[in-house]
Formats: sequence, structure tokens, C-alpha cells
Amino acid sequence: MQRPPILLVLLMLAGAVLGGWMAWDGLHARLFGDFLRLQGQIGWWAAIPRAVQAEPLALAWPLVALGAAWFGALSGLWLKLRWGYRATIVLAVVSLLYLGPGTVLGLVVLICLWAGRLWRWVAAVQE
Repeated sequence: MQRPPILLVLLMLAGAVLGGWMAWDGLHARLFGDFLRLQGQIGWWAAIPRAVQAEPLALAWPLVALGAAWFGALSGLWLKLRWGYRATIVLAVVSLLYLGPGTVLGLVVLICLWAGRLWRWVAAVQE
């Protein structure tokens, strides 16, 4: 069995933290009517829906879906499926809009994906 590259392990960690946080934040908003607050504030991402006169609470279910999608994409990537690679890229780009820690973790994932070696990891097995 081939040992996974260290960049894949870093990507998995960053993606799992980001996906877990997004899913938990959305679920918290749906169950308790408010997003998780750090130092009394919800995330910087709430400025995006407010800029278009929308309520940030309307994004609770999309956050849950994105968080859950992260785990599916990471599983596909770990199993060396090409759709997992593509799905991880799409989710990382979309997660850049989750301003604050989500942007940082999304950038970490994108840097790990484009480092070069991960494509060879995924291409080692055909779908």
C-alpha cells in the first residue's frame, strides 16, 4: 500500500475542520436560531448576505450542505477518485466566501491541491 503524501494529510485535516465547522455552524443556526459566535460576533461571512439585503440565517441550510459535502469530497479524494479531486477544488473555492478562518483553510486546501503531487496520487487509480 502506498503511503499518502503529507500534503494530503494536511489537506484532509484542513478540509475536515472547515467542513465540520460549517456544518456545525449551520446546524446550530437551524436548531437554536443563531449562528455560533466568537467574541460575541458571528463570522465575517455574514457581511455578504447583508450586502444584498438578505438575512444571514437564510444561509444555514446551505452551510450544513457545504459542510457535509466536504466530507464526501474528502472521502472521494482519499479513495483516489477523480471526482473527489474536482469536488474538493470546487468546495475550496466556494468556501473562500466563508470569510475569516474559512478563507484561510480554503486557501490551505487549494495550495495543497495545486502543489502537484496530489494529482499523481489521484491519478494512480482509474475510476
